[in-house]
Amino acid sequence: MLRSHSTVTSLDSMRLWFEDLRGEVSIPNSGVPFVNLGKELRECHHGPAHSKKEMVKKSVDDHRYVKKRRTIQPSKKQNCQAVIRLRTIVQFPSFKVLLSFNEDDQLNMVGFVDTWKRDFPLDHFFFQLSSSEDHGFPKPMLFVHQTIFQQMLLKKYGNEFVLIDSTYKVTKYDIPLFLLCVATNVGYSGMASFLTERETTEQISSALKITLEWNPEWTPQSFMSDFDGRIISSLESVFTDLNFLDATFPSLLSLLITLPQSDVYTCDFHREQAWQRWLKKRDYKDSKEEILTLLRSIAESESEEDYETSVEKLRSSQHYTRHKELENWLEKFWFPQKKRWVYFYRKKSLNIRIRTTNGVEAQHSVLKRKYLKTCSSARSLCSCIRTIVKEFIPGDQEKYIKKNVESMPESKQYAEGIPNFLKNRPRQFVLHSMKRYGLIPDDDIESLPEGDLFHVKSETGTTLYLCDMAIPSCSCLDFKKTYWLCKHLLGVMQHYPAYDWDTLPVEYTSQPCFLIDMELTEPKCTTSDSGTTEPPSISPVKHENTVNENSSTCDETHYRTKVLNSLKTLQNNAFSMDAATLKLLSIKLEDMSKEAQSQIPRLSNLPLRRRRTKKFHIRTKDSFMDEDIPDYRTTEPQNSVQTEEDSTEQENRKSDLKFRKYLMDQRFLYYVESAELGMCVFSSLITPKMPLSQPNHLTSQTAKSFD
Repeated sequence: MLRSHSTVTSLDSMRLWFEDLRGEVSIPNSGVPFVNLGKELRECHHGPAHSKKEMVKKSVDDHRYVKKRRTIQPSKKQNCQAVIRLRTIVQFPSFKVLLSFNEDDQLNMVGFVDTWKRDFPLDHFFFQLSSSEDHGFPKPMLFVHQTIFQQMLLKKYGNEFVLIDSTYKVTKYDIPLFLLCVATNVGYSGMASFLTERETTEQISSALKITLEWNPEWTPQSFMSDFDGRIISSLESVFTDLNFLDATFPSLLSLLITLPQSDVYTCDFHREQAWQRWLKKRDYKDSKEEILTLLRSIAESESEEDYETSVEKLRSSQHYTRHKELENWLEKFWFPQKKRWVYFYRKKSLNIRIRTTNGVEAQHSVLKRKYLKTCSSARSLCSCIRTIVKEFIPGDQEKYIKKNVESMPESKQYAEGIPNFLKNRPRQFVLHSMKRYGLIPDDDIESLPEGDLFHVKSETGTTLYLCDMAIPSCSCLDFKKTYWLCKHLLGVMQHYPAYDWDTLPVEYTSQPCFLIDMELTEPKCTTSDSGTTEPPSISPVKHENTVNENSSTCDETHYRTKVLNSLKTLQNNAFSMDAATLKLLSIKLEDMSKEAQSQIPRLSNLPLRRRRTKKFHIRTKDSFMDEDIPDYRTTEPQNSVQTEEDSTEQENRKSDLKFRKYLMDQRFLYYVESAELGMCVFSSLITPKMPLSQPNHLTSQTAKSFD
């Protein structure tokens, strides 16, 4: 029976296909999307006799003679094998892809890449067809992609630490997908991706060279990958081999000669995995744990002396002297590469807390489980790359923007007890600090006469830690592993008002991981029909008491953040300016610097440190909106006995909270106008997604496929 397309009431639970090669009735790719409704099998009426239940004859006592039907043959079934297999689909011709599909997947990719270059002129695309020979040498397939937003992330976060890793089973081909990721202020985000025909040093180096050509000012200090020699060799050949760069990018060589070379570190998880696998294969059951303990002590060495002591302890152990194979494995493979996996040799930076490639592997998992899961079973090269370009990367960008917007003070109200320096900060930094804030009492802190030094006792009182507020630094293990504020530094800032976040060095406080990306709130100007540039017209929703008129602390923090962000942007743009522009800019900056110096209060011709007044929070009716949200913004416990008015007020708060969550789920934009600053915070990159449920403008067409 022919099924009509009117039986399709919604497409929410259905999967869109462009081709379906499963089963005996295959539907080739014609460029028209479709959905499967079902399949049928019709047999010849002379076909095989299927088993049926035998009919039980009823006994008849009233009639002695029962009339029987006389048949010429017992059954008409002749075991005929003729069958007709049907598949019912609904096509959408109005959404046909205007692309001449070819049996060769790479030729189809050429059309896709050309279309993307026209649609996204600011993004970068590179695609190289695989051919048998190119001037006598084979030419492998290569696809490299980077968006303009990923370039922004690379410029902001990628000059210090970059993660790289590969994954397979993303297409039906045996080709790897590589992701380059950076640690942002709200998590991990990809900043470039590429697919190579084979995971070789030459092909990985070619993709990295193209990425470096798109970002000539990119000078990463260090990389982290698994213990794959091909990836490590590629990174070292592109970012540390000056002869290689001279032959490839002569214009970049003069810039990179004066910069430090990039180091390549190995993931702690893969290092531990390699040790356990090697010991398991060699059958070191009795001594496995003892050897691993000795190796871990070497990996956690905090100084050159600790490293030498741990190595000597391993060499003097009985396991090392008895097993020659273990000695050769360590002396020839691991010890020569100690700078990759020993903690002491890693560059001391805020990203030292990253010790595994779990961030990029999480990106791989999201891509496979959330995005590629809805692709066709064929997993062609076109469908995979299209999913990455059109869905995965925009989804990652939307997540980054959403988390930054949610961290802004206009979108939340903080509970009492949150320090002022933690407001208007990324969520992960606030959570890190609040877990450690308020744990050190005033009696456990001793100020030293030498500079800005303090002795802080541990919680157990058995250890003294040295804190230097001028760097800042602390001798505790927590600070050494993260380089973020530990409980001892936070204790000094809590009990000594002269030392707060503003007194710390600007080089430390201006790190991107401690700041909200305020560039997302800058309104984009539109171009009118006459060619003039006009600011965007917005009708903001006003929220009363967003900023207190009597409070100047919020204004001061807000404008200080804007000035620091502008200076950081100016510093990055200075590398792209010519000499004339730099000269004009330097003159303007000198005048602004003189004006700023004249505004600083002085005493005896010395600049005074301005004392910040304590901000008093005035609680209003709207301030209770977020109290029920489980967050780090903790409030005082409520009374167990509630009056009728308290119950009504609590119900009102819950209804407001439900409505707010509904708006966030629907991805509506919040336009918040400050009563005093007149500033509108918005993001034009977050757009609501329309539901895919029986649109009226779709032209549906029912089709049948026969074999």
